[in-house]
Amino acid sequence: MNRKMLITALALIALPSSLAQTATPTPALPTQQNAPLKQRTRAEIVQGLIRIGEQAIVRQDDAALDAYFSKDFVFHGPLGDLNLPALKKFWAASRAAFSEYTITRGRIVVEGDFVASQTTFSGVFEREFTQSPVGALPPTGKRFTQNIINIFRYDKDGRLAEEWVQYDVRDYLRQLGAEGK
Repeated sequence: MNRKMLITALALIALPSSLAQTATPTPALPTQQNAPLKQRTRAEIVQGLIRIGEQAIVRQDDAALDAYFSKDFVFHGPLGDLNLPALKKFWAASRAAFSEYTITRGRIVVEGDFVASQTTFSGVFEREFTQSPVGALPPTGKRFTQNIINIFRYDKDGRLAEEWVQYDVRDYLRQLGAEGK
């Protein structure tokens, strides 16, 4: 992704709600391989991204995740790169630690093979979280909200190939009670 496309995508995320689509509930995830993005409507692309978070990640649907993500998927986050098995391990630890665990999408922008999204993870920290950036953390019993910006790149088969994520690591750790660790 070139710098101009990245800046454009980030600028478009802040569009007023009248110009950008927001998250809405959608039907169940298909388990078949995705069609190339250019063969899908914008609404289908947006609904697929919403569903993968709300249904496959939050509810642990590995078959749907494997169908949605490419085999060589790479997650580029503020703490380094991860592959899909490492990300699945993180999501499993999140589901185990946080009750009322949800993923919601805000503004979503689609341009070519790239999709940008505002994403919010939230839940109540009720059990040990083994995959925090500073190691295992004891539960606080408090609600947390993590706001992130994602930029996704899909491959020629319409599968998620790369994801770039930015979020405030310090704020996330503060909400999890990890100040000073």
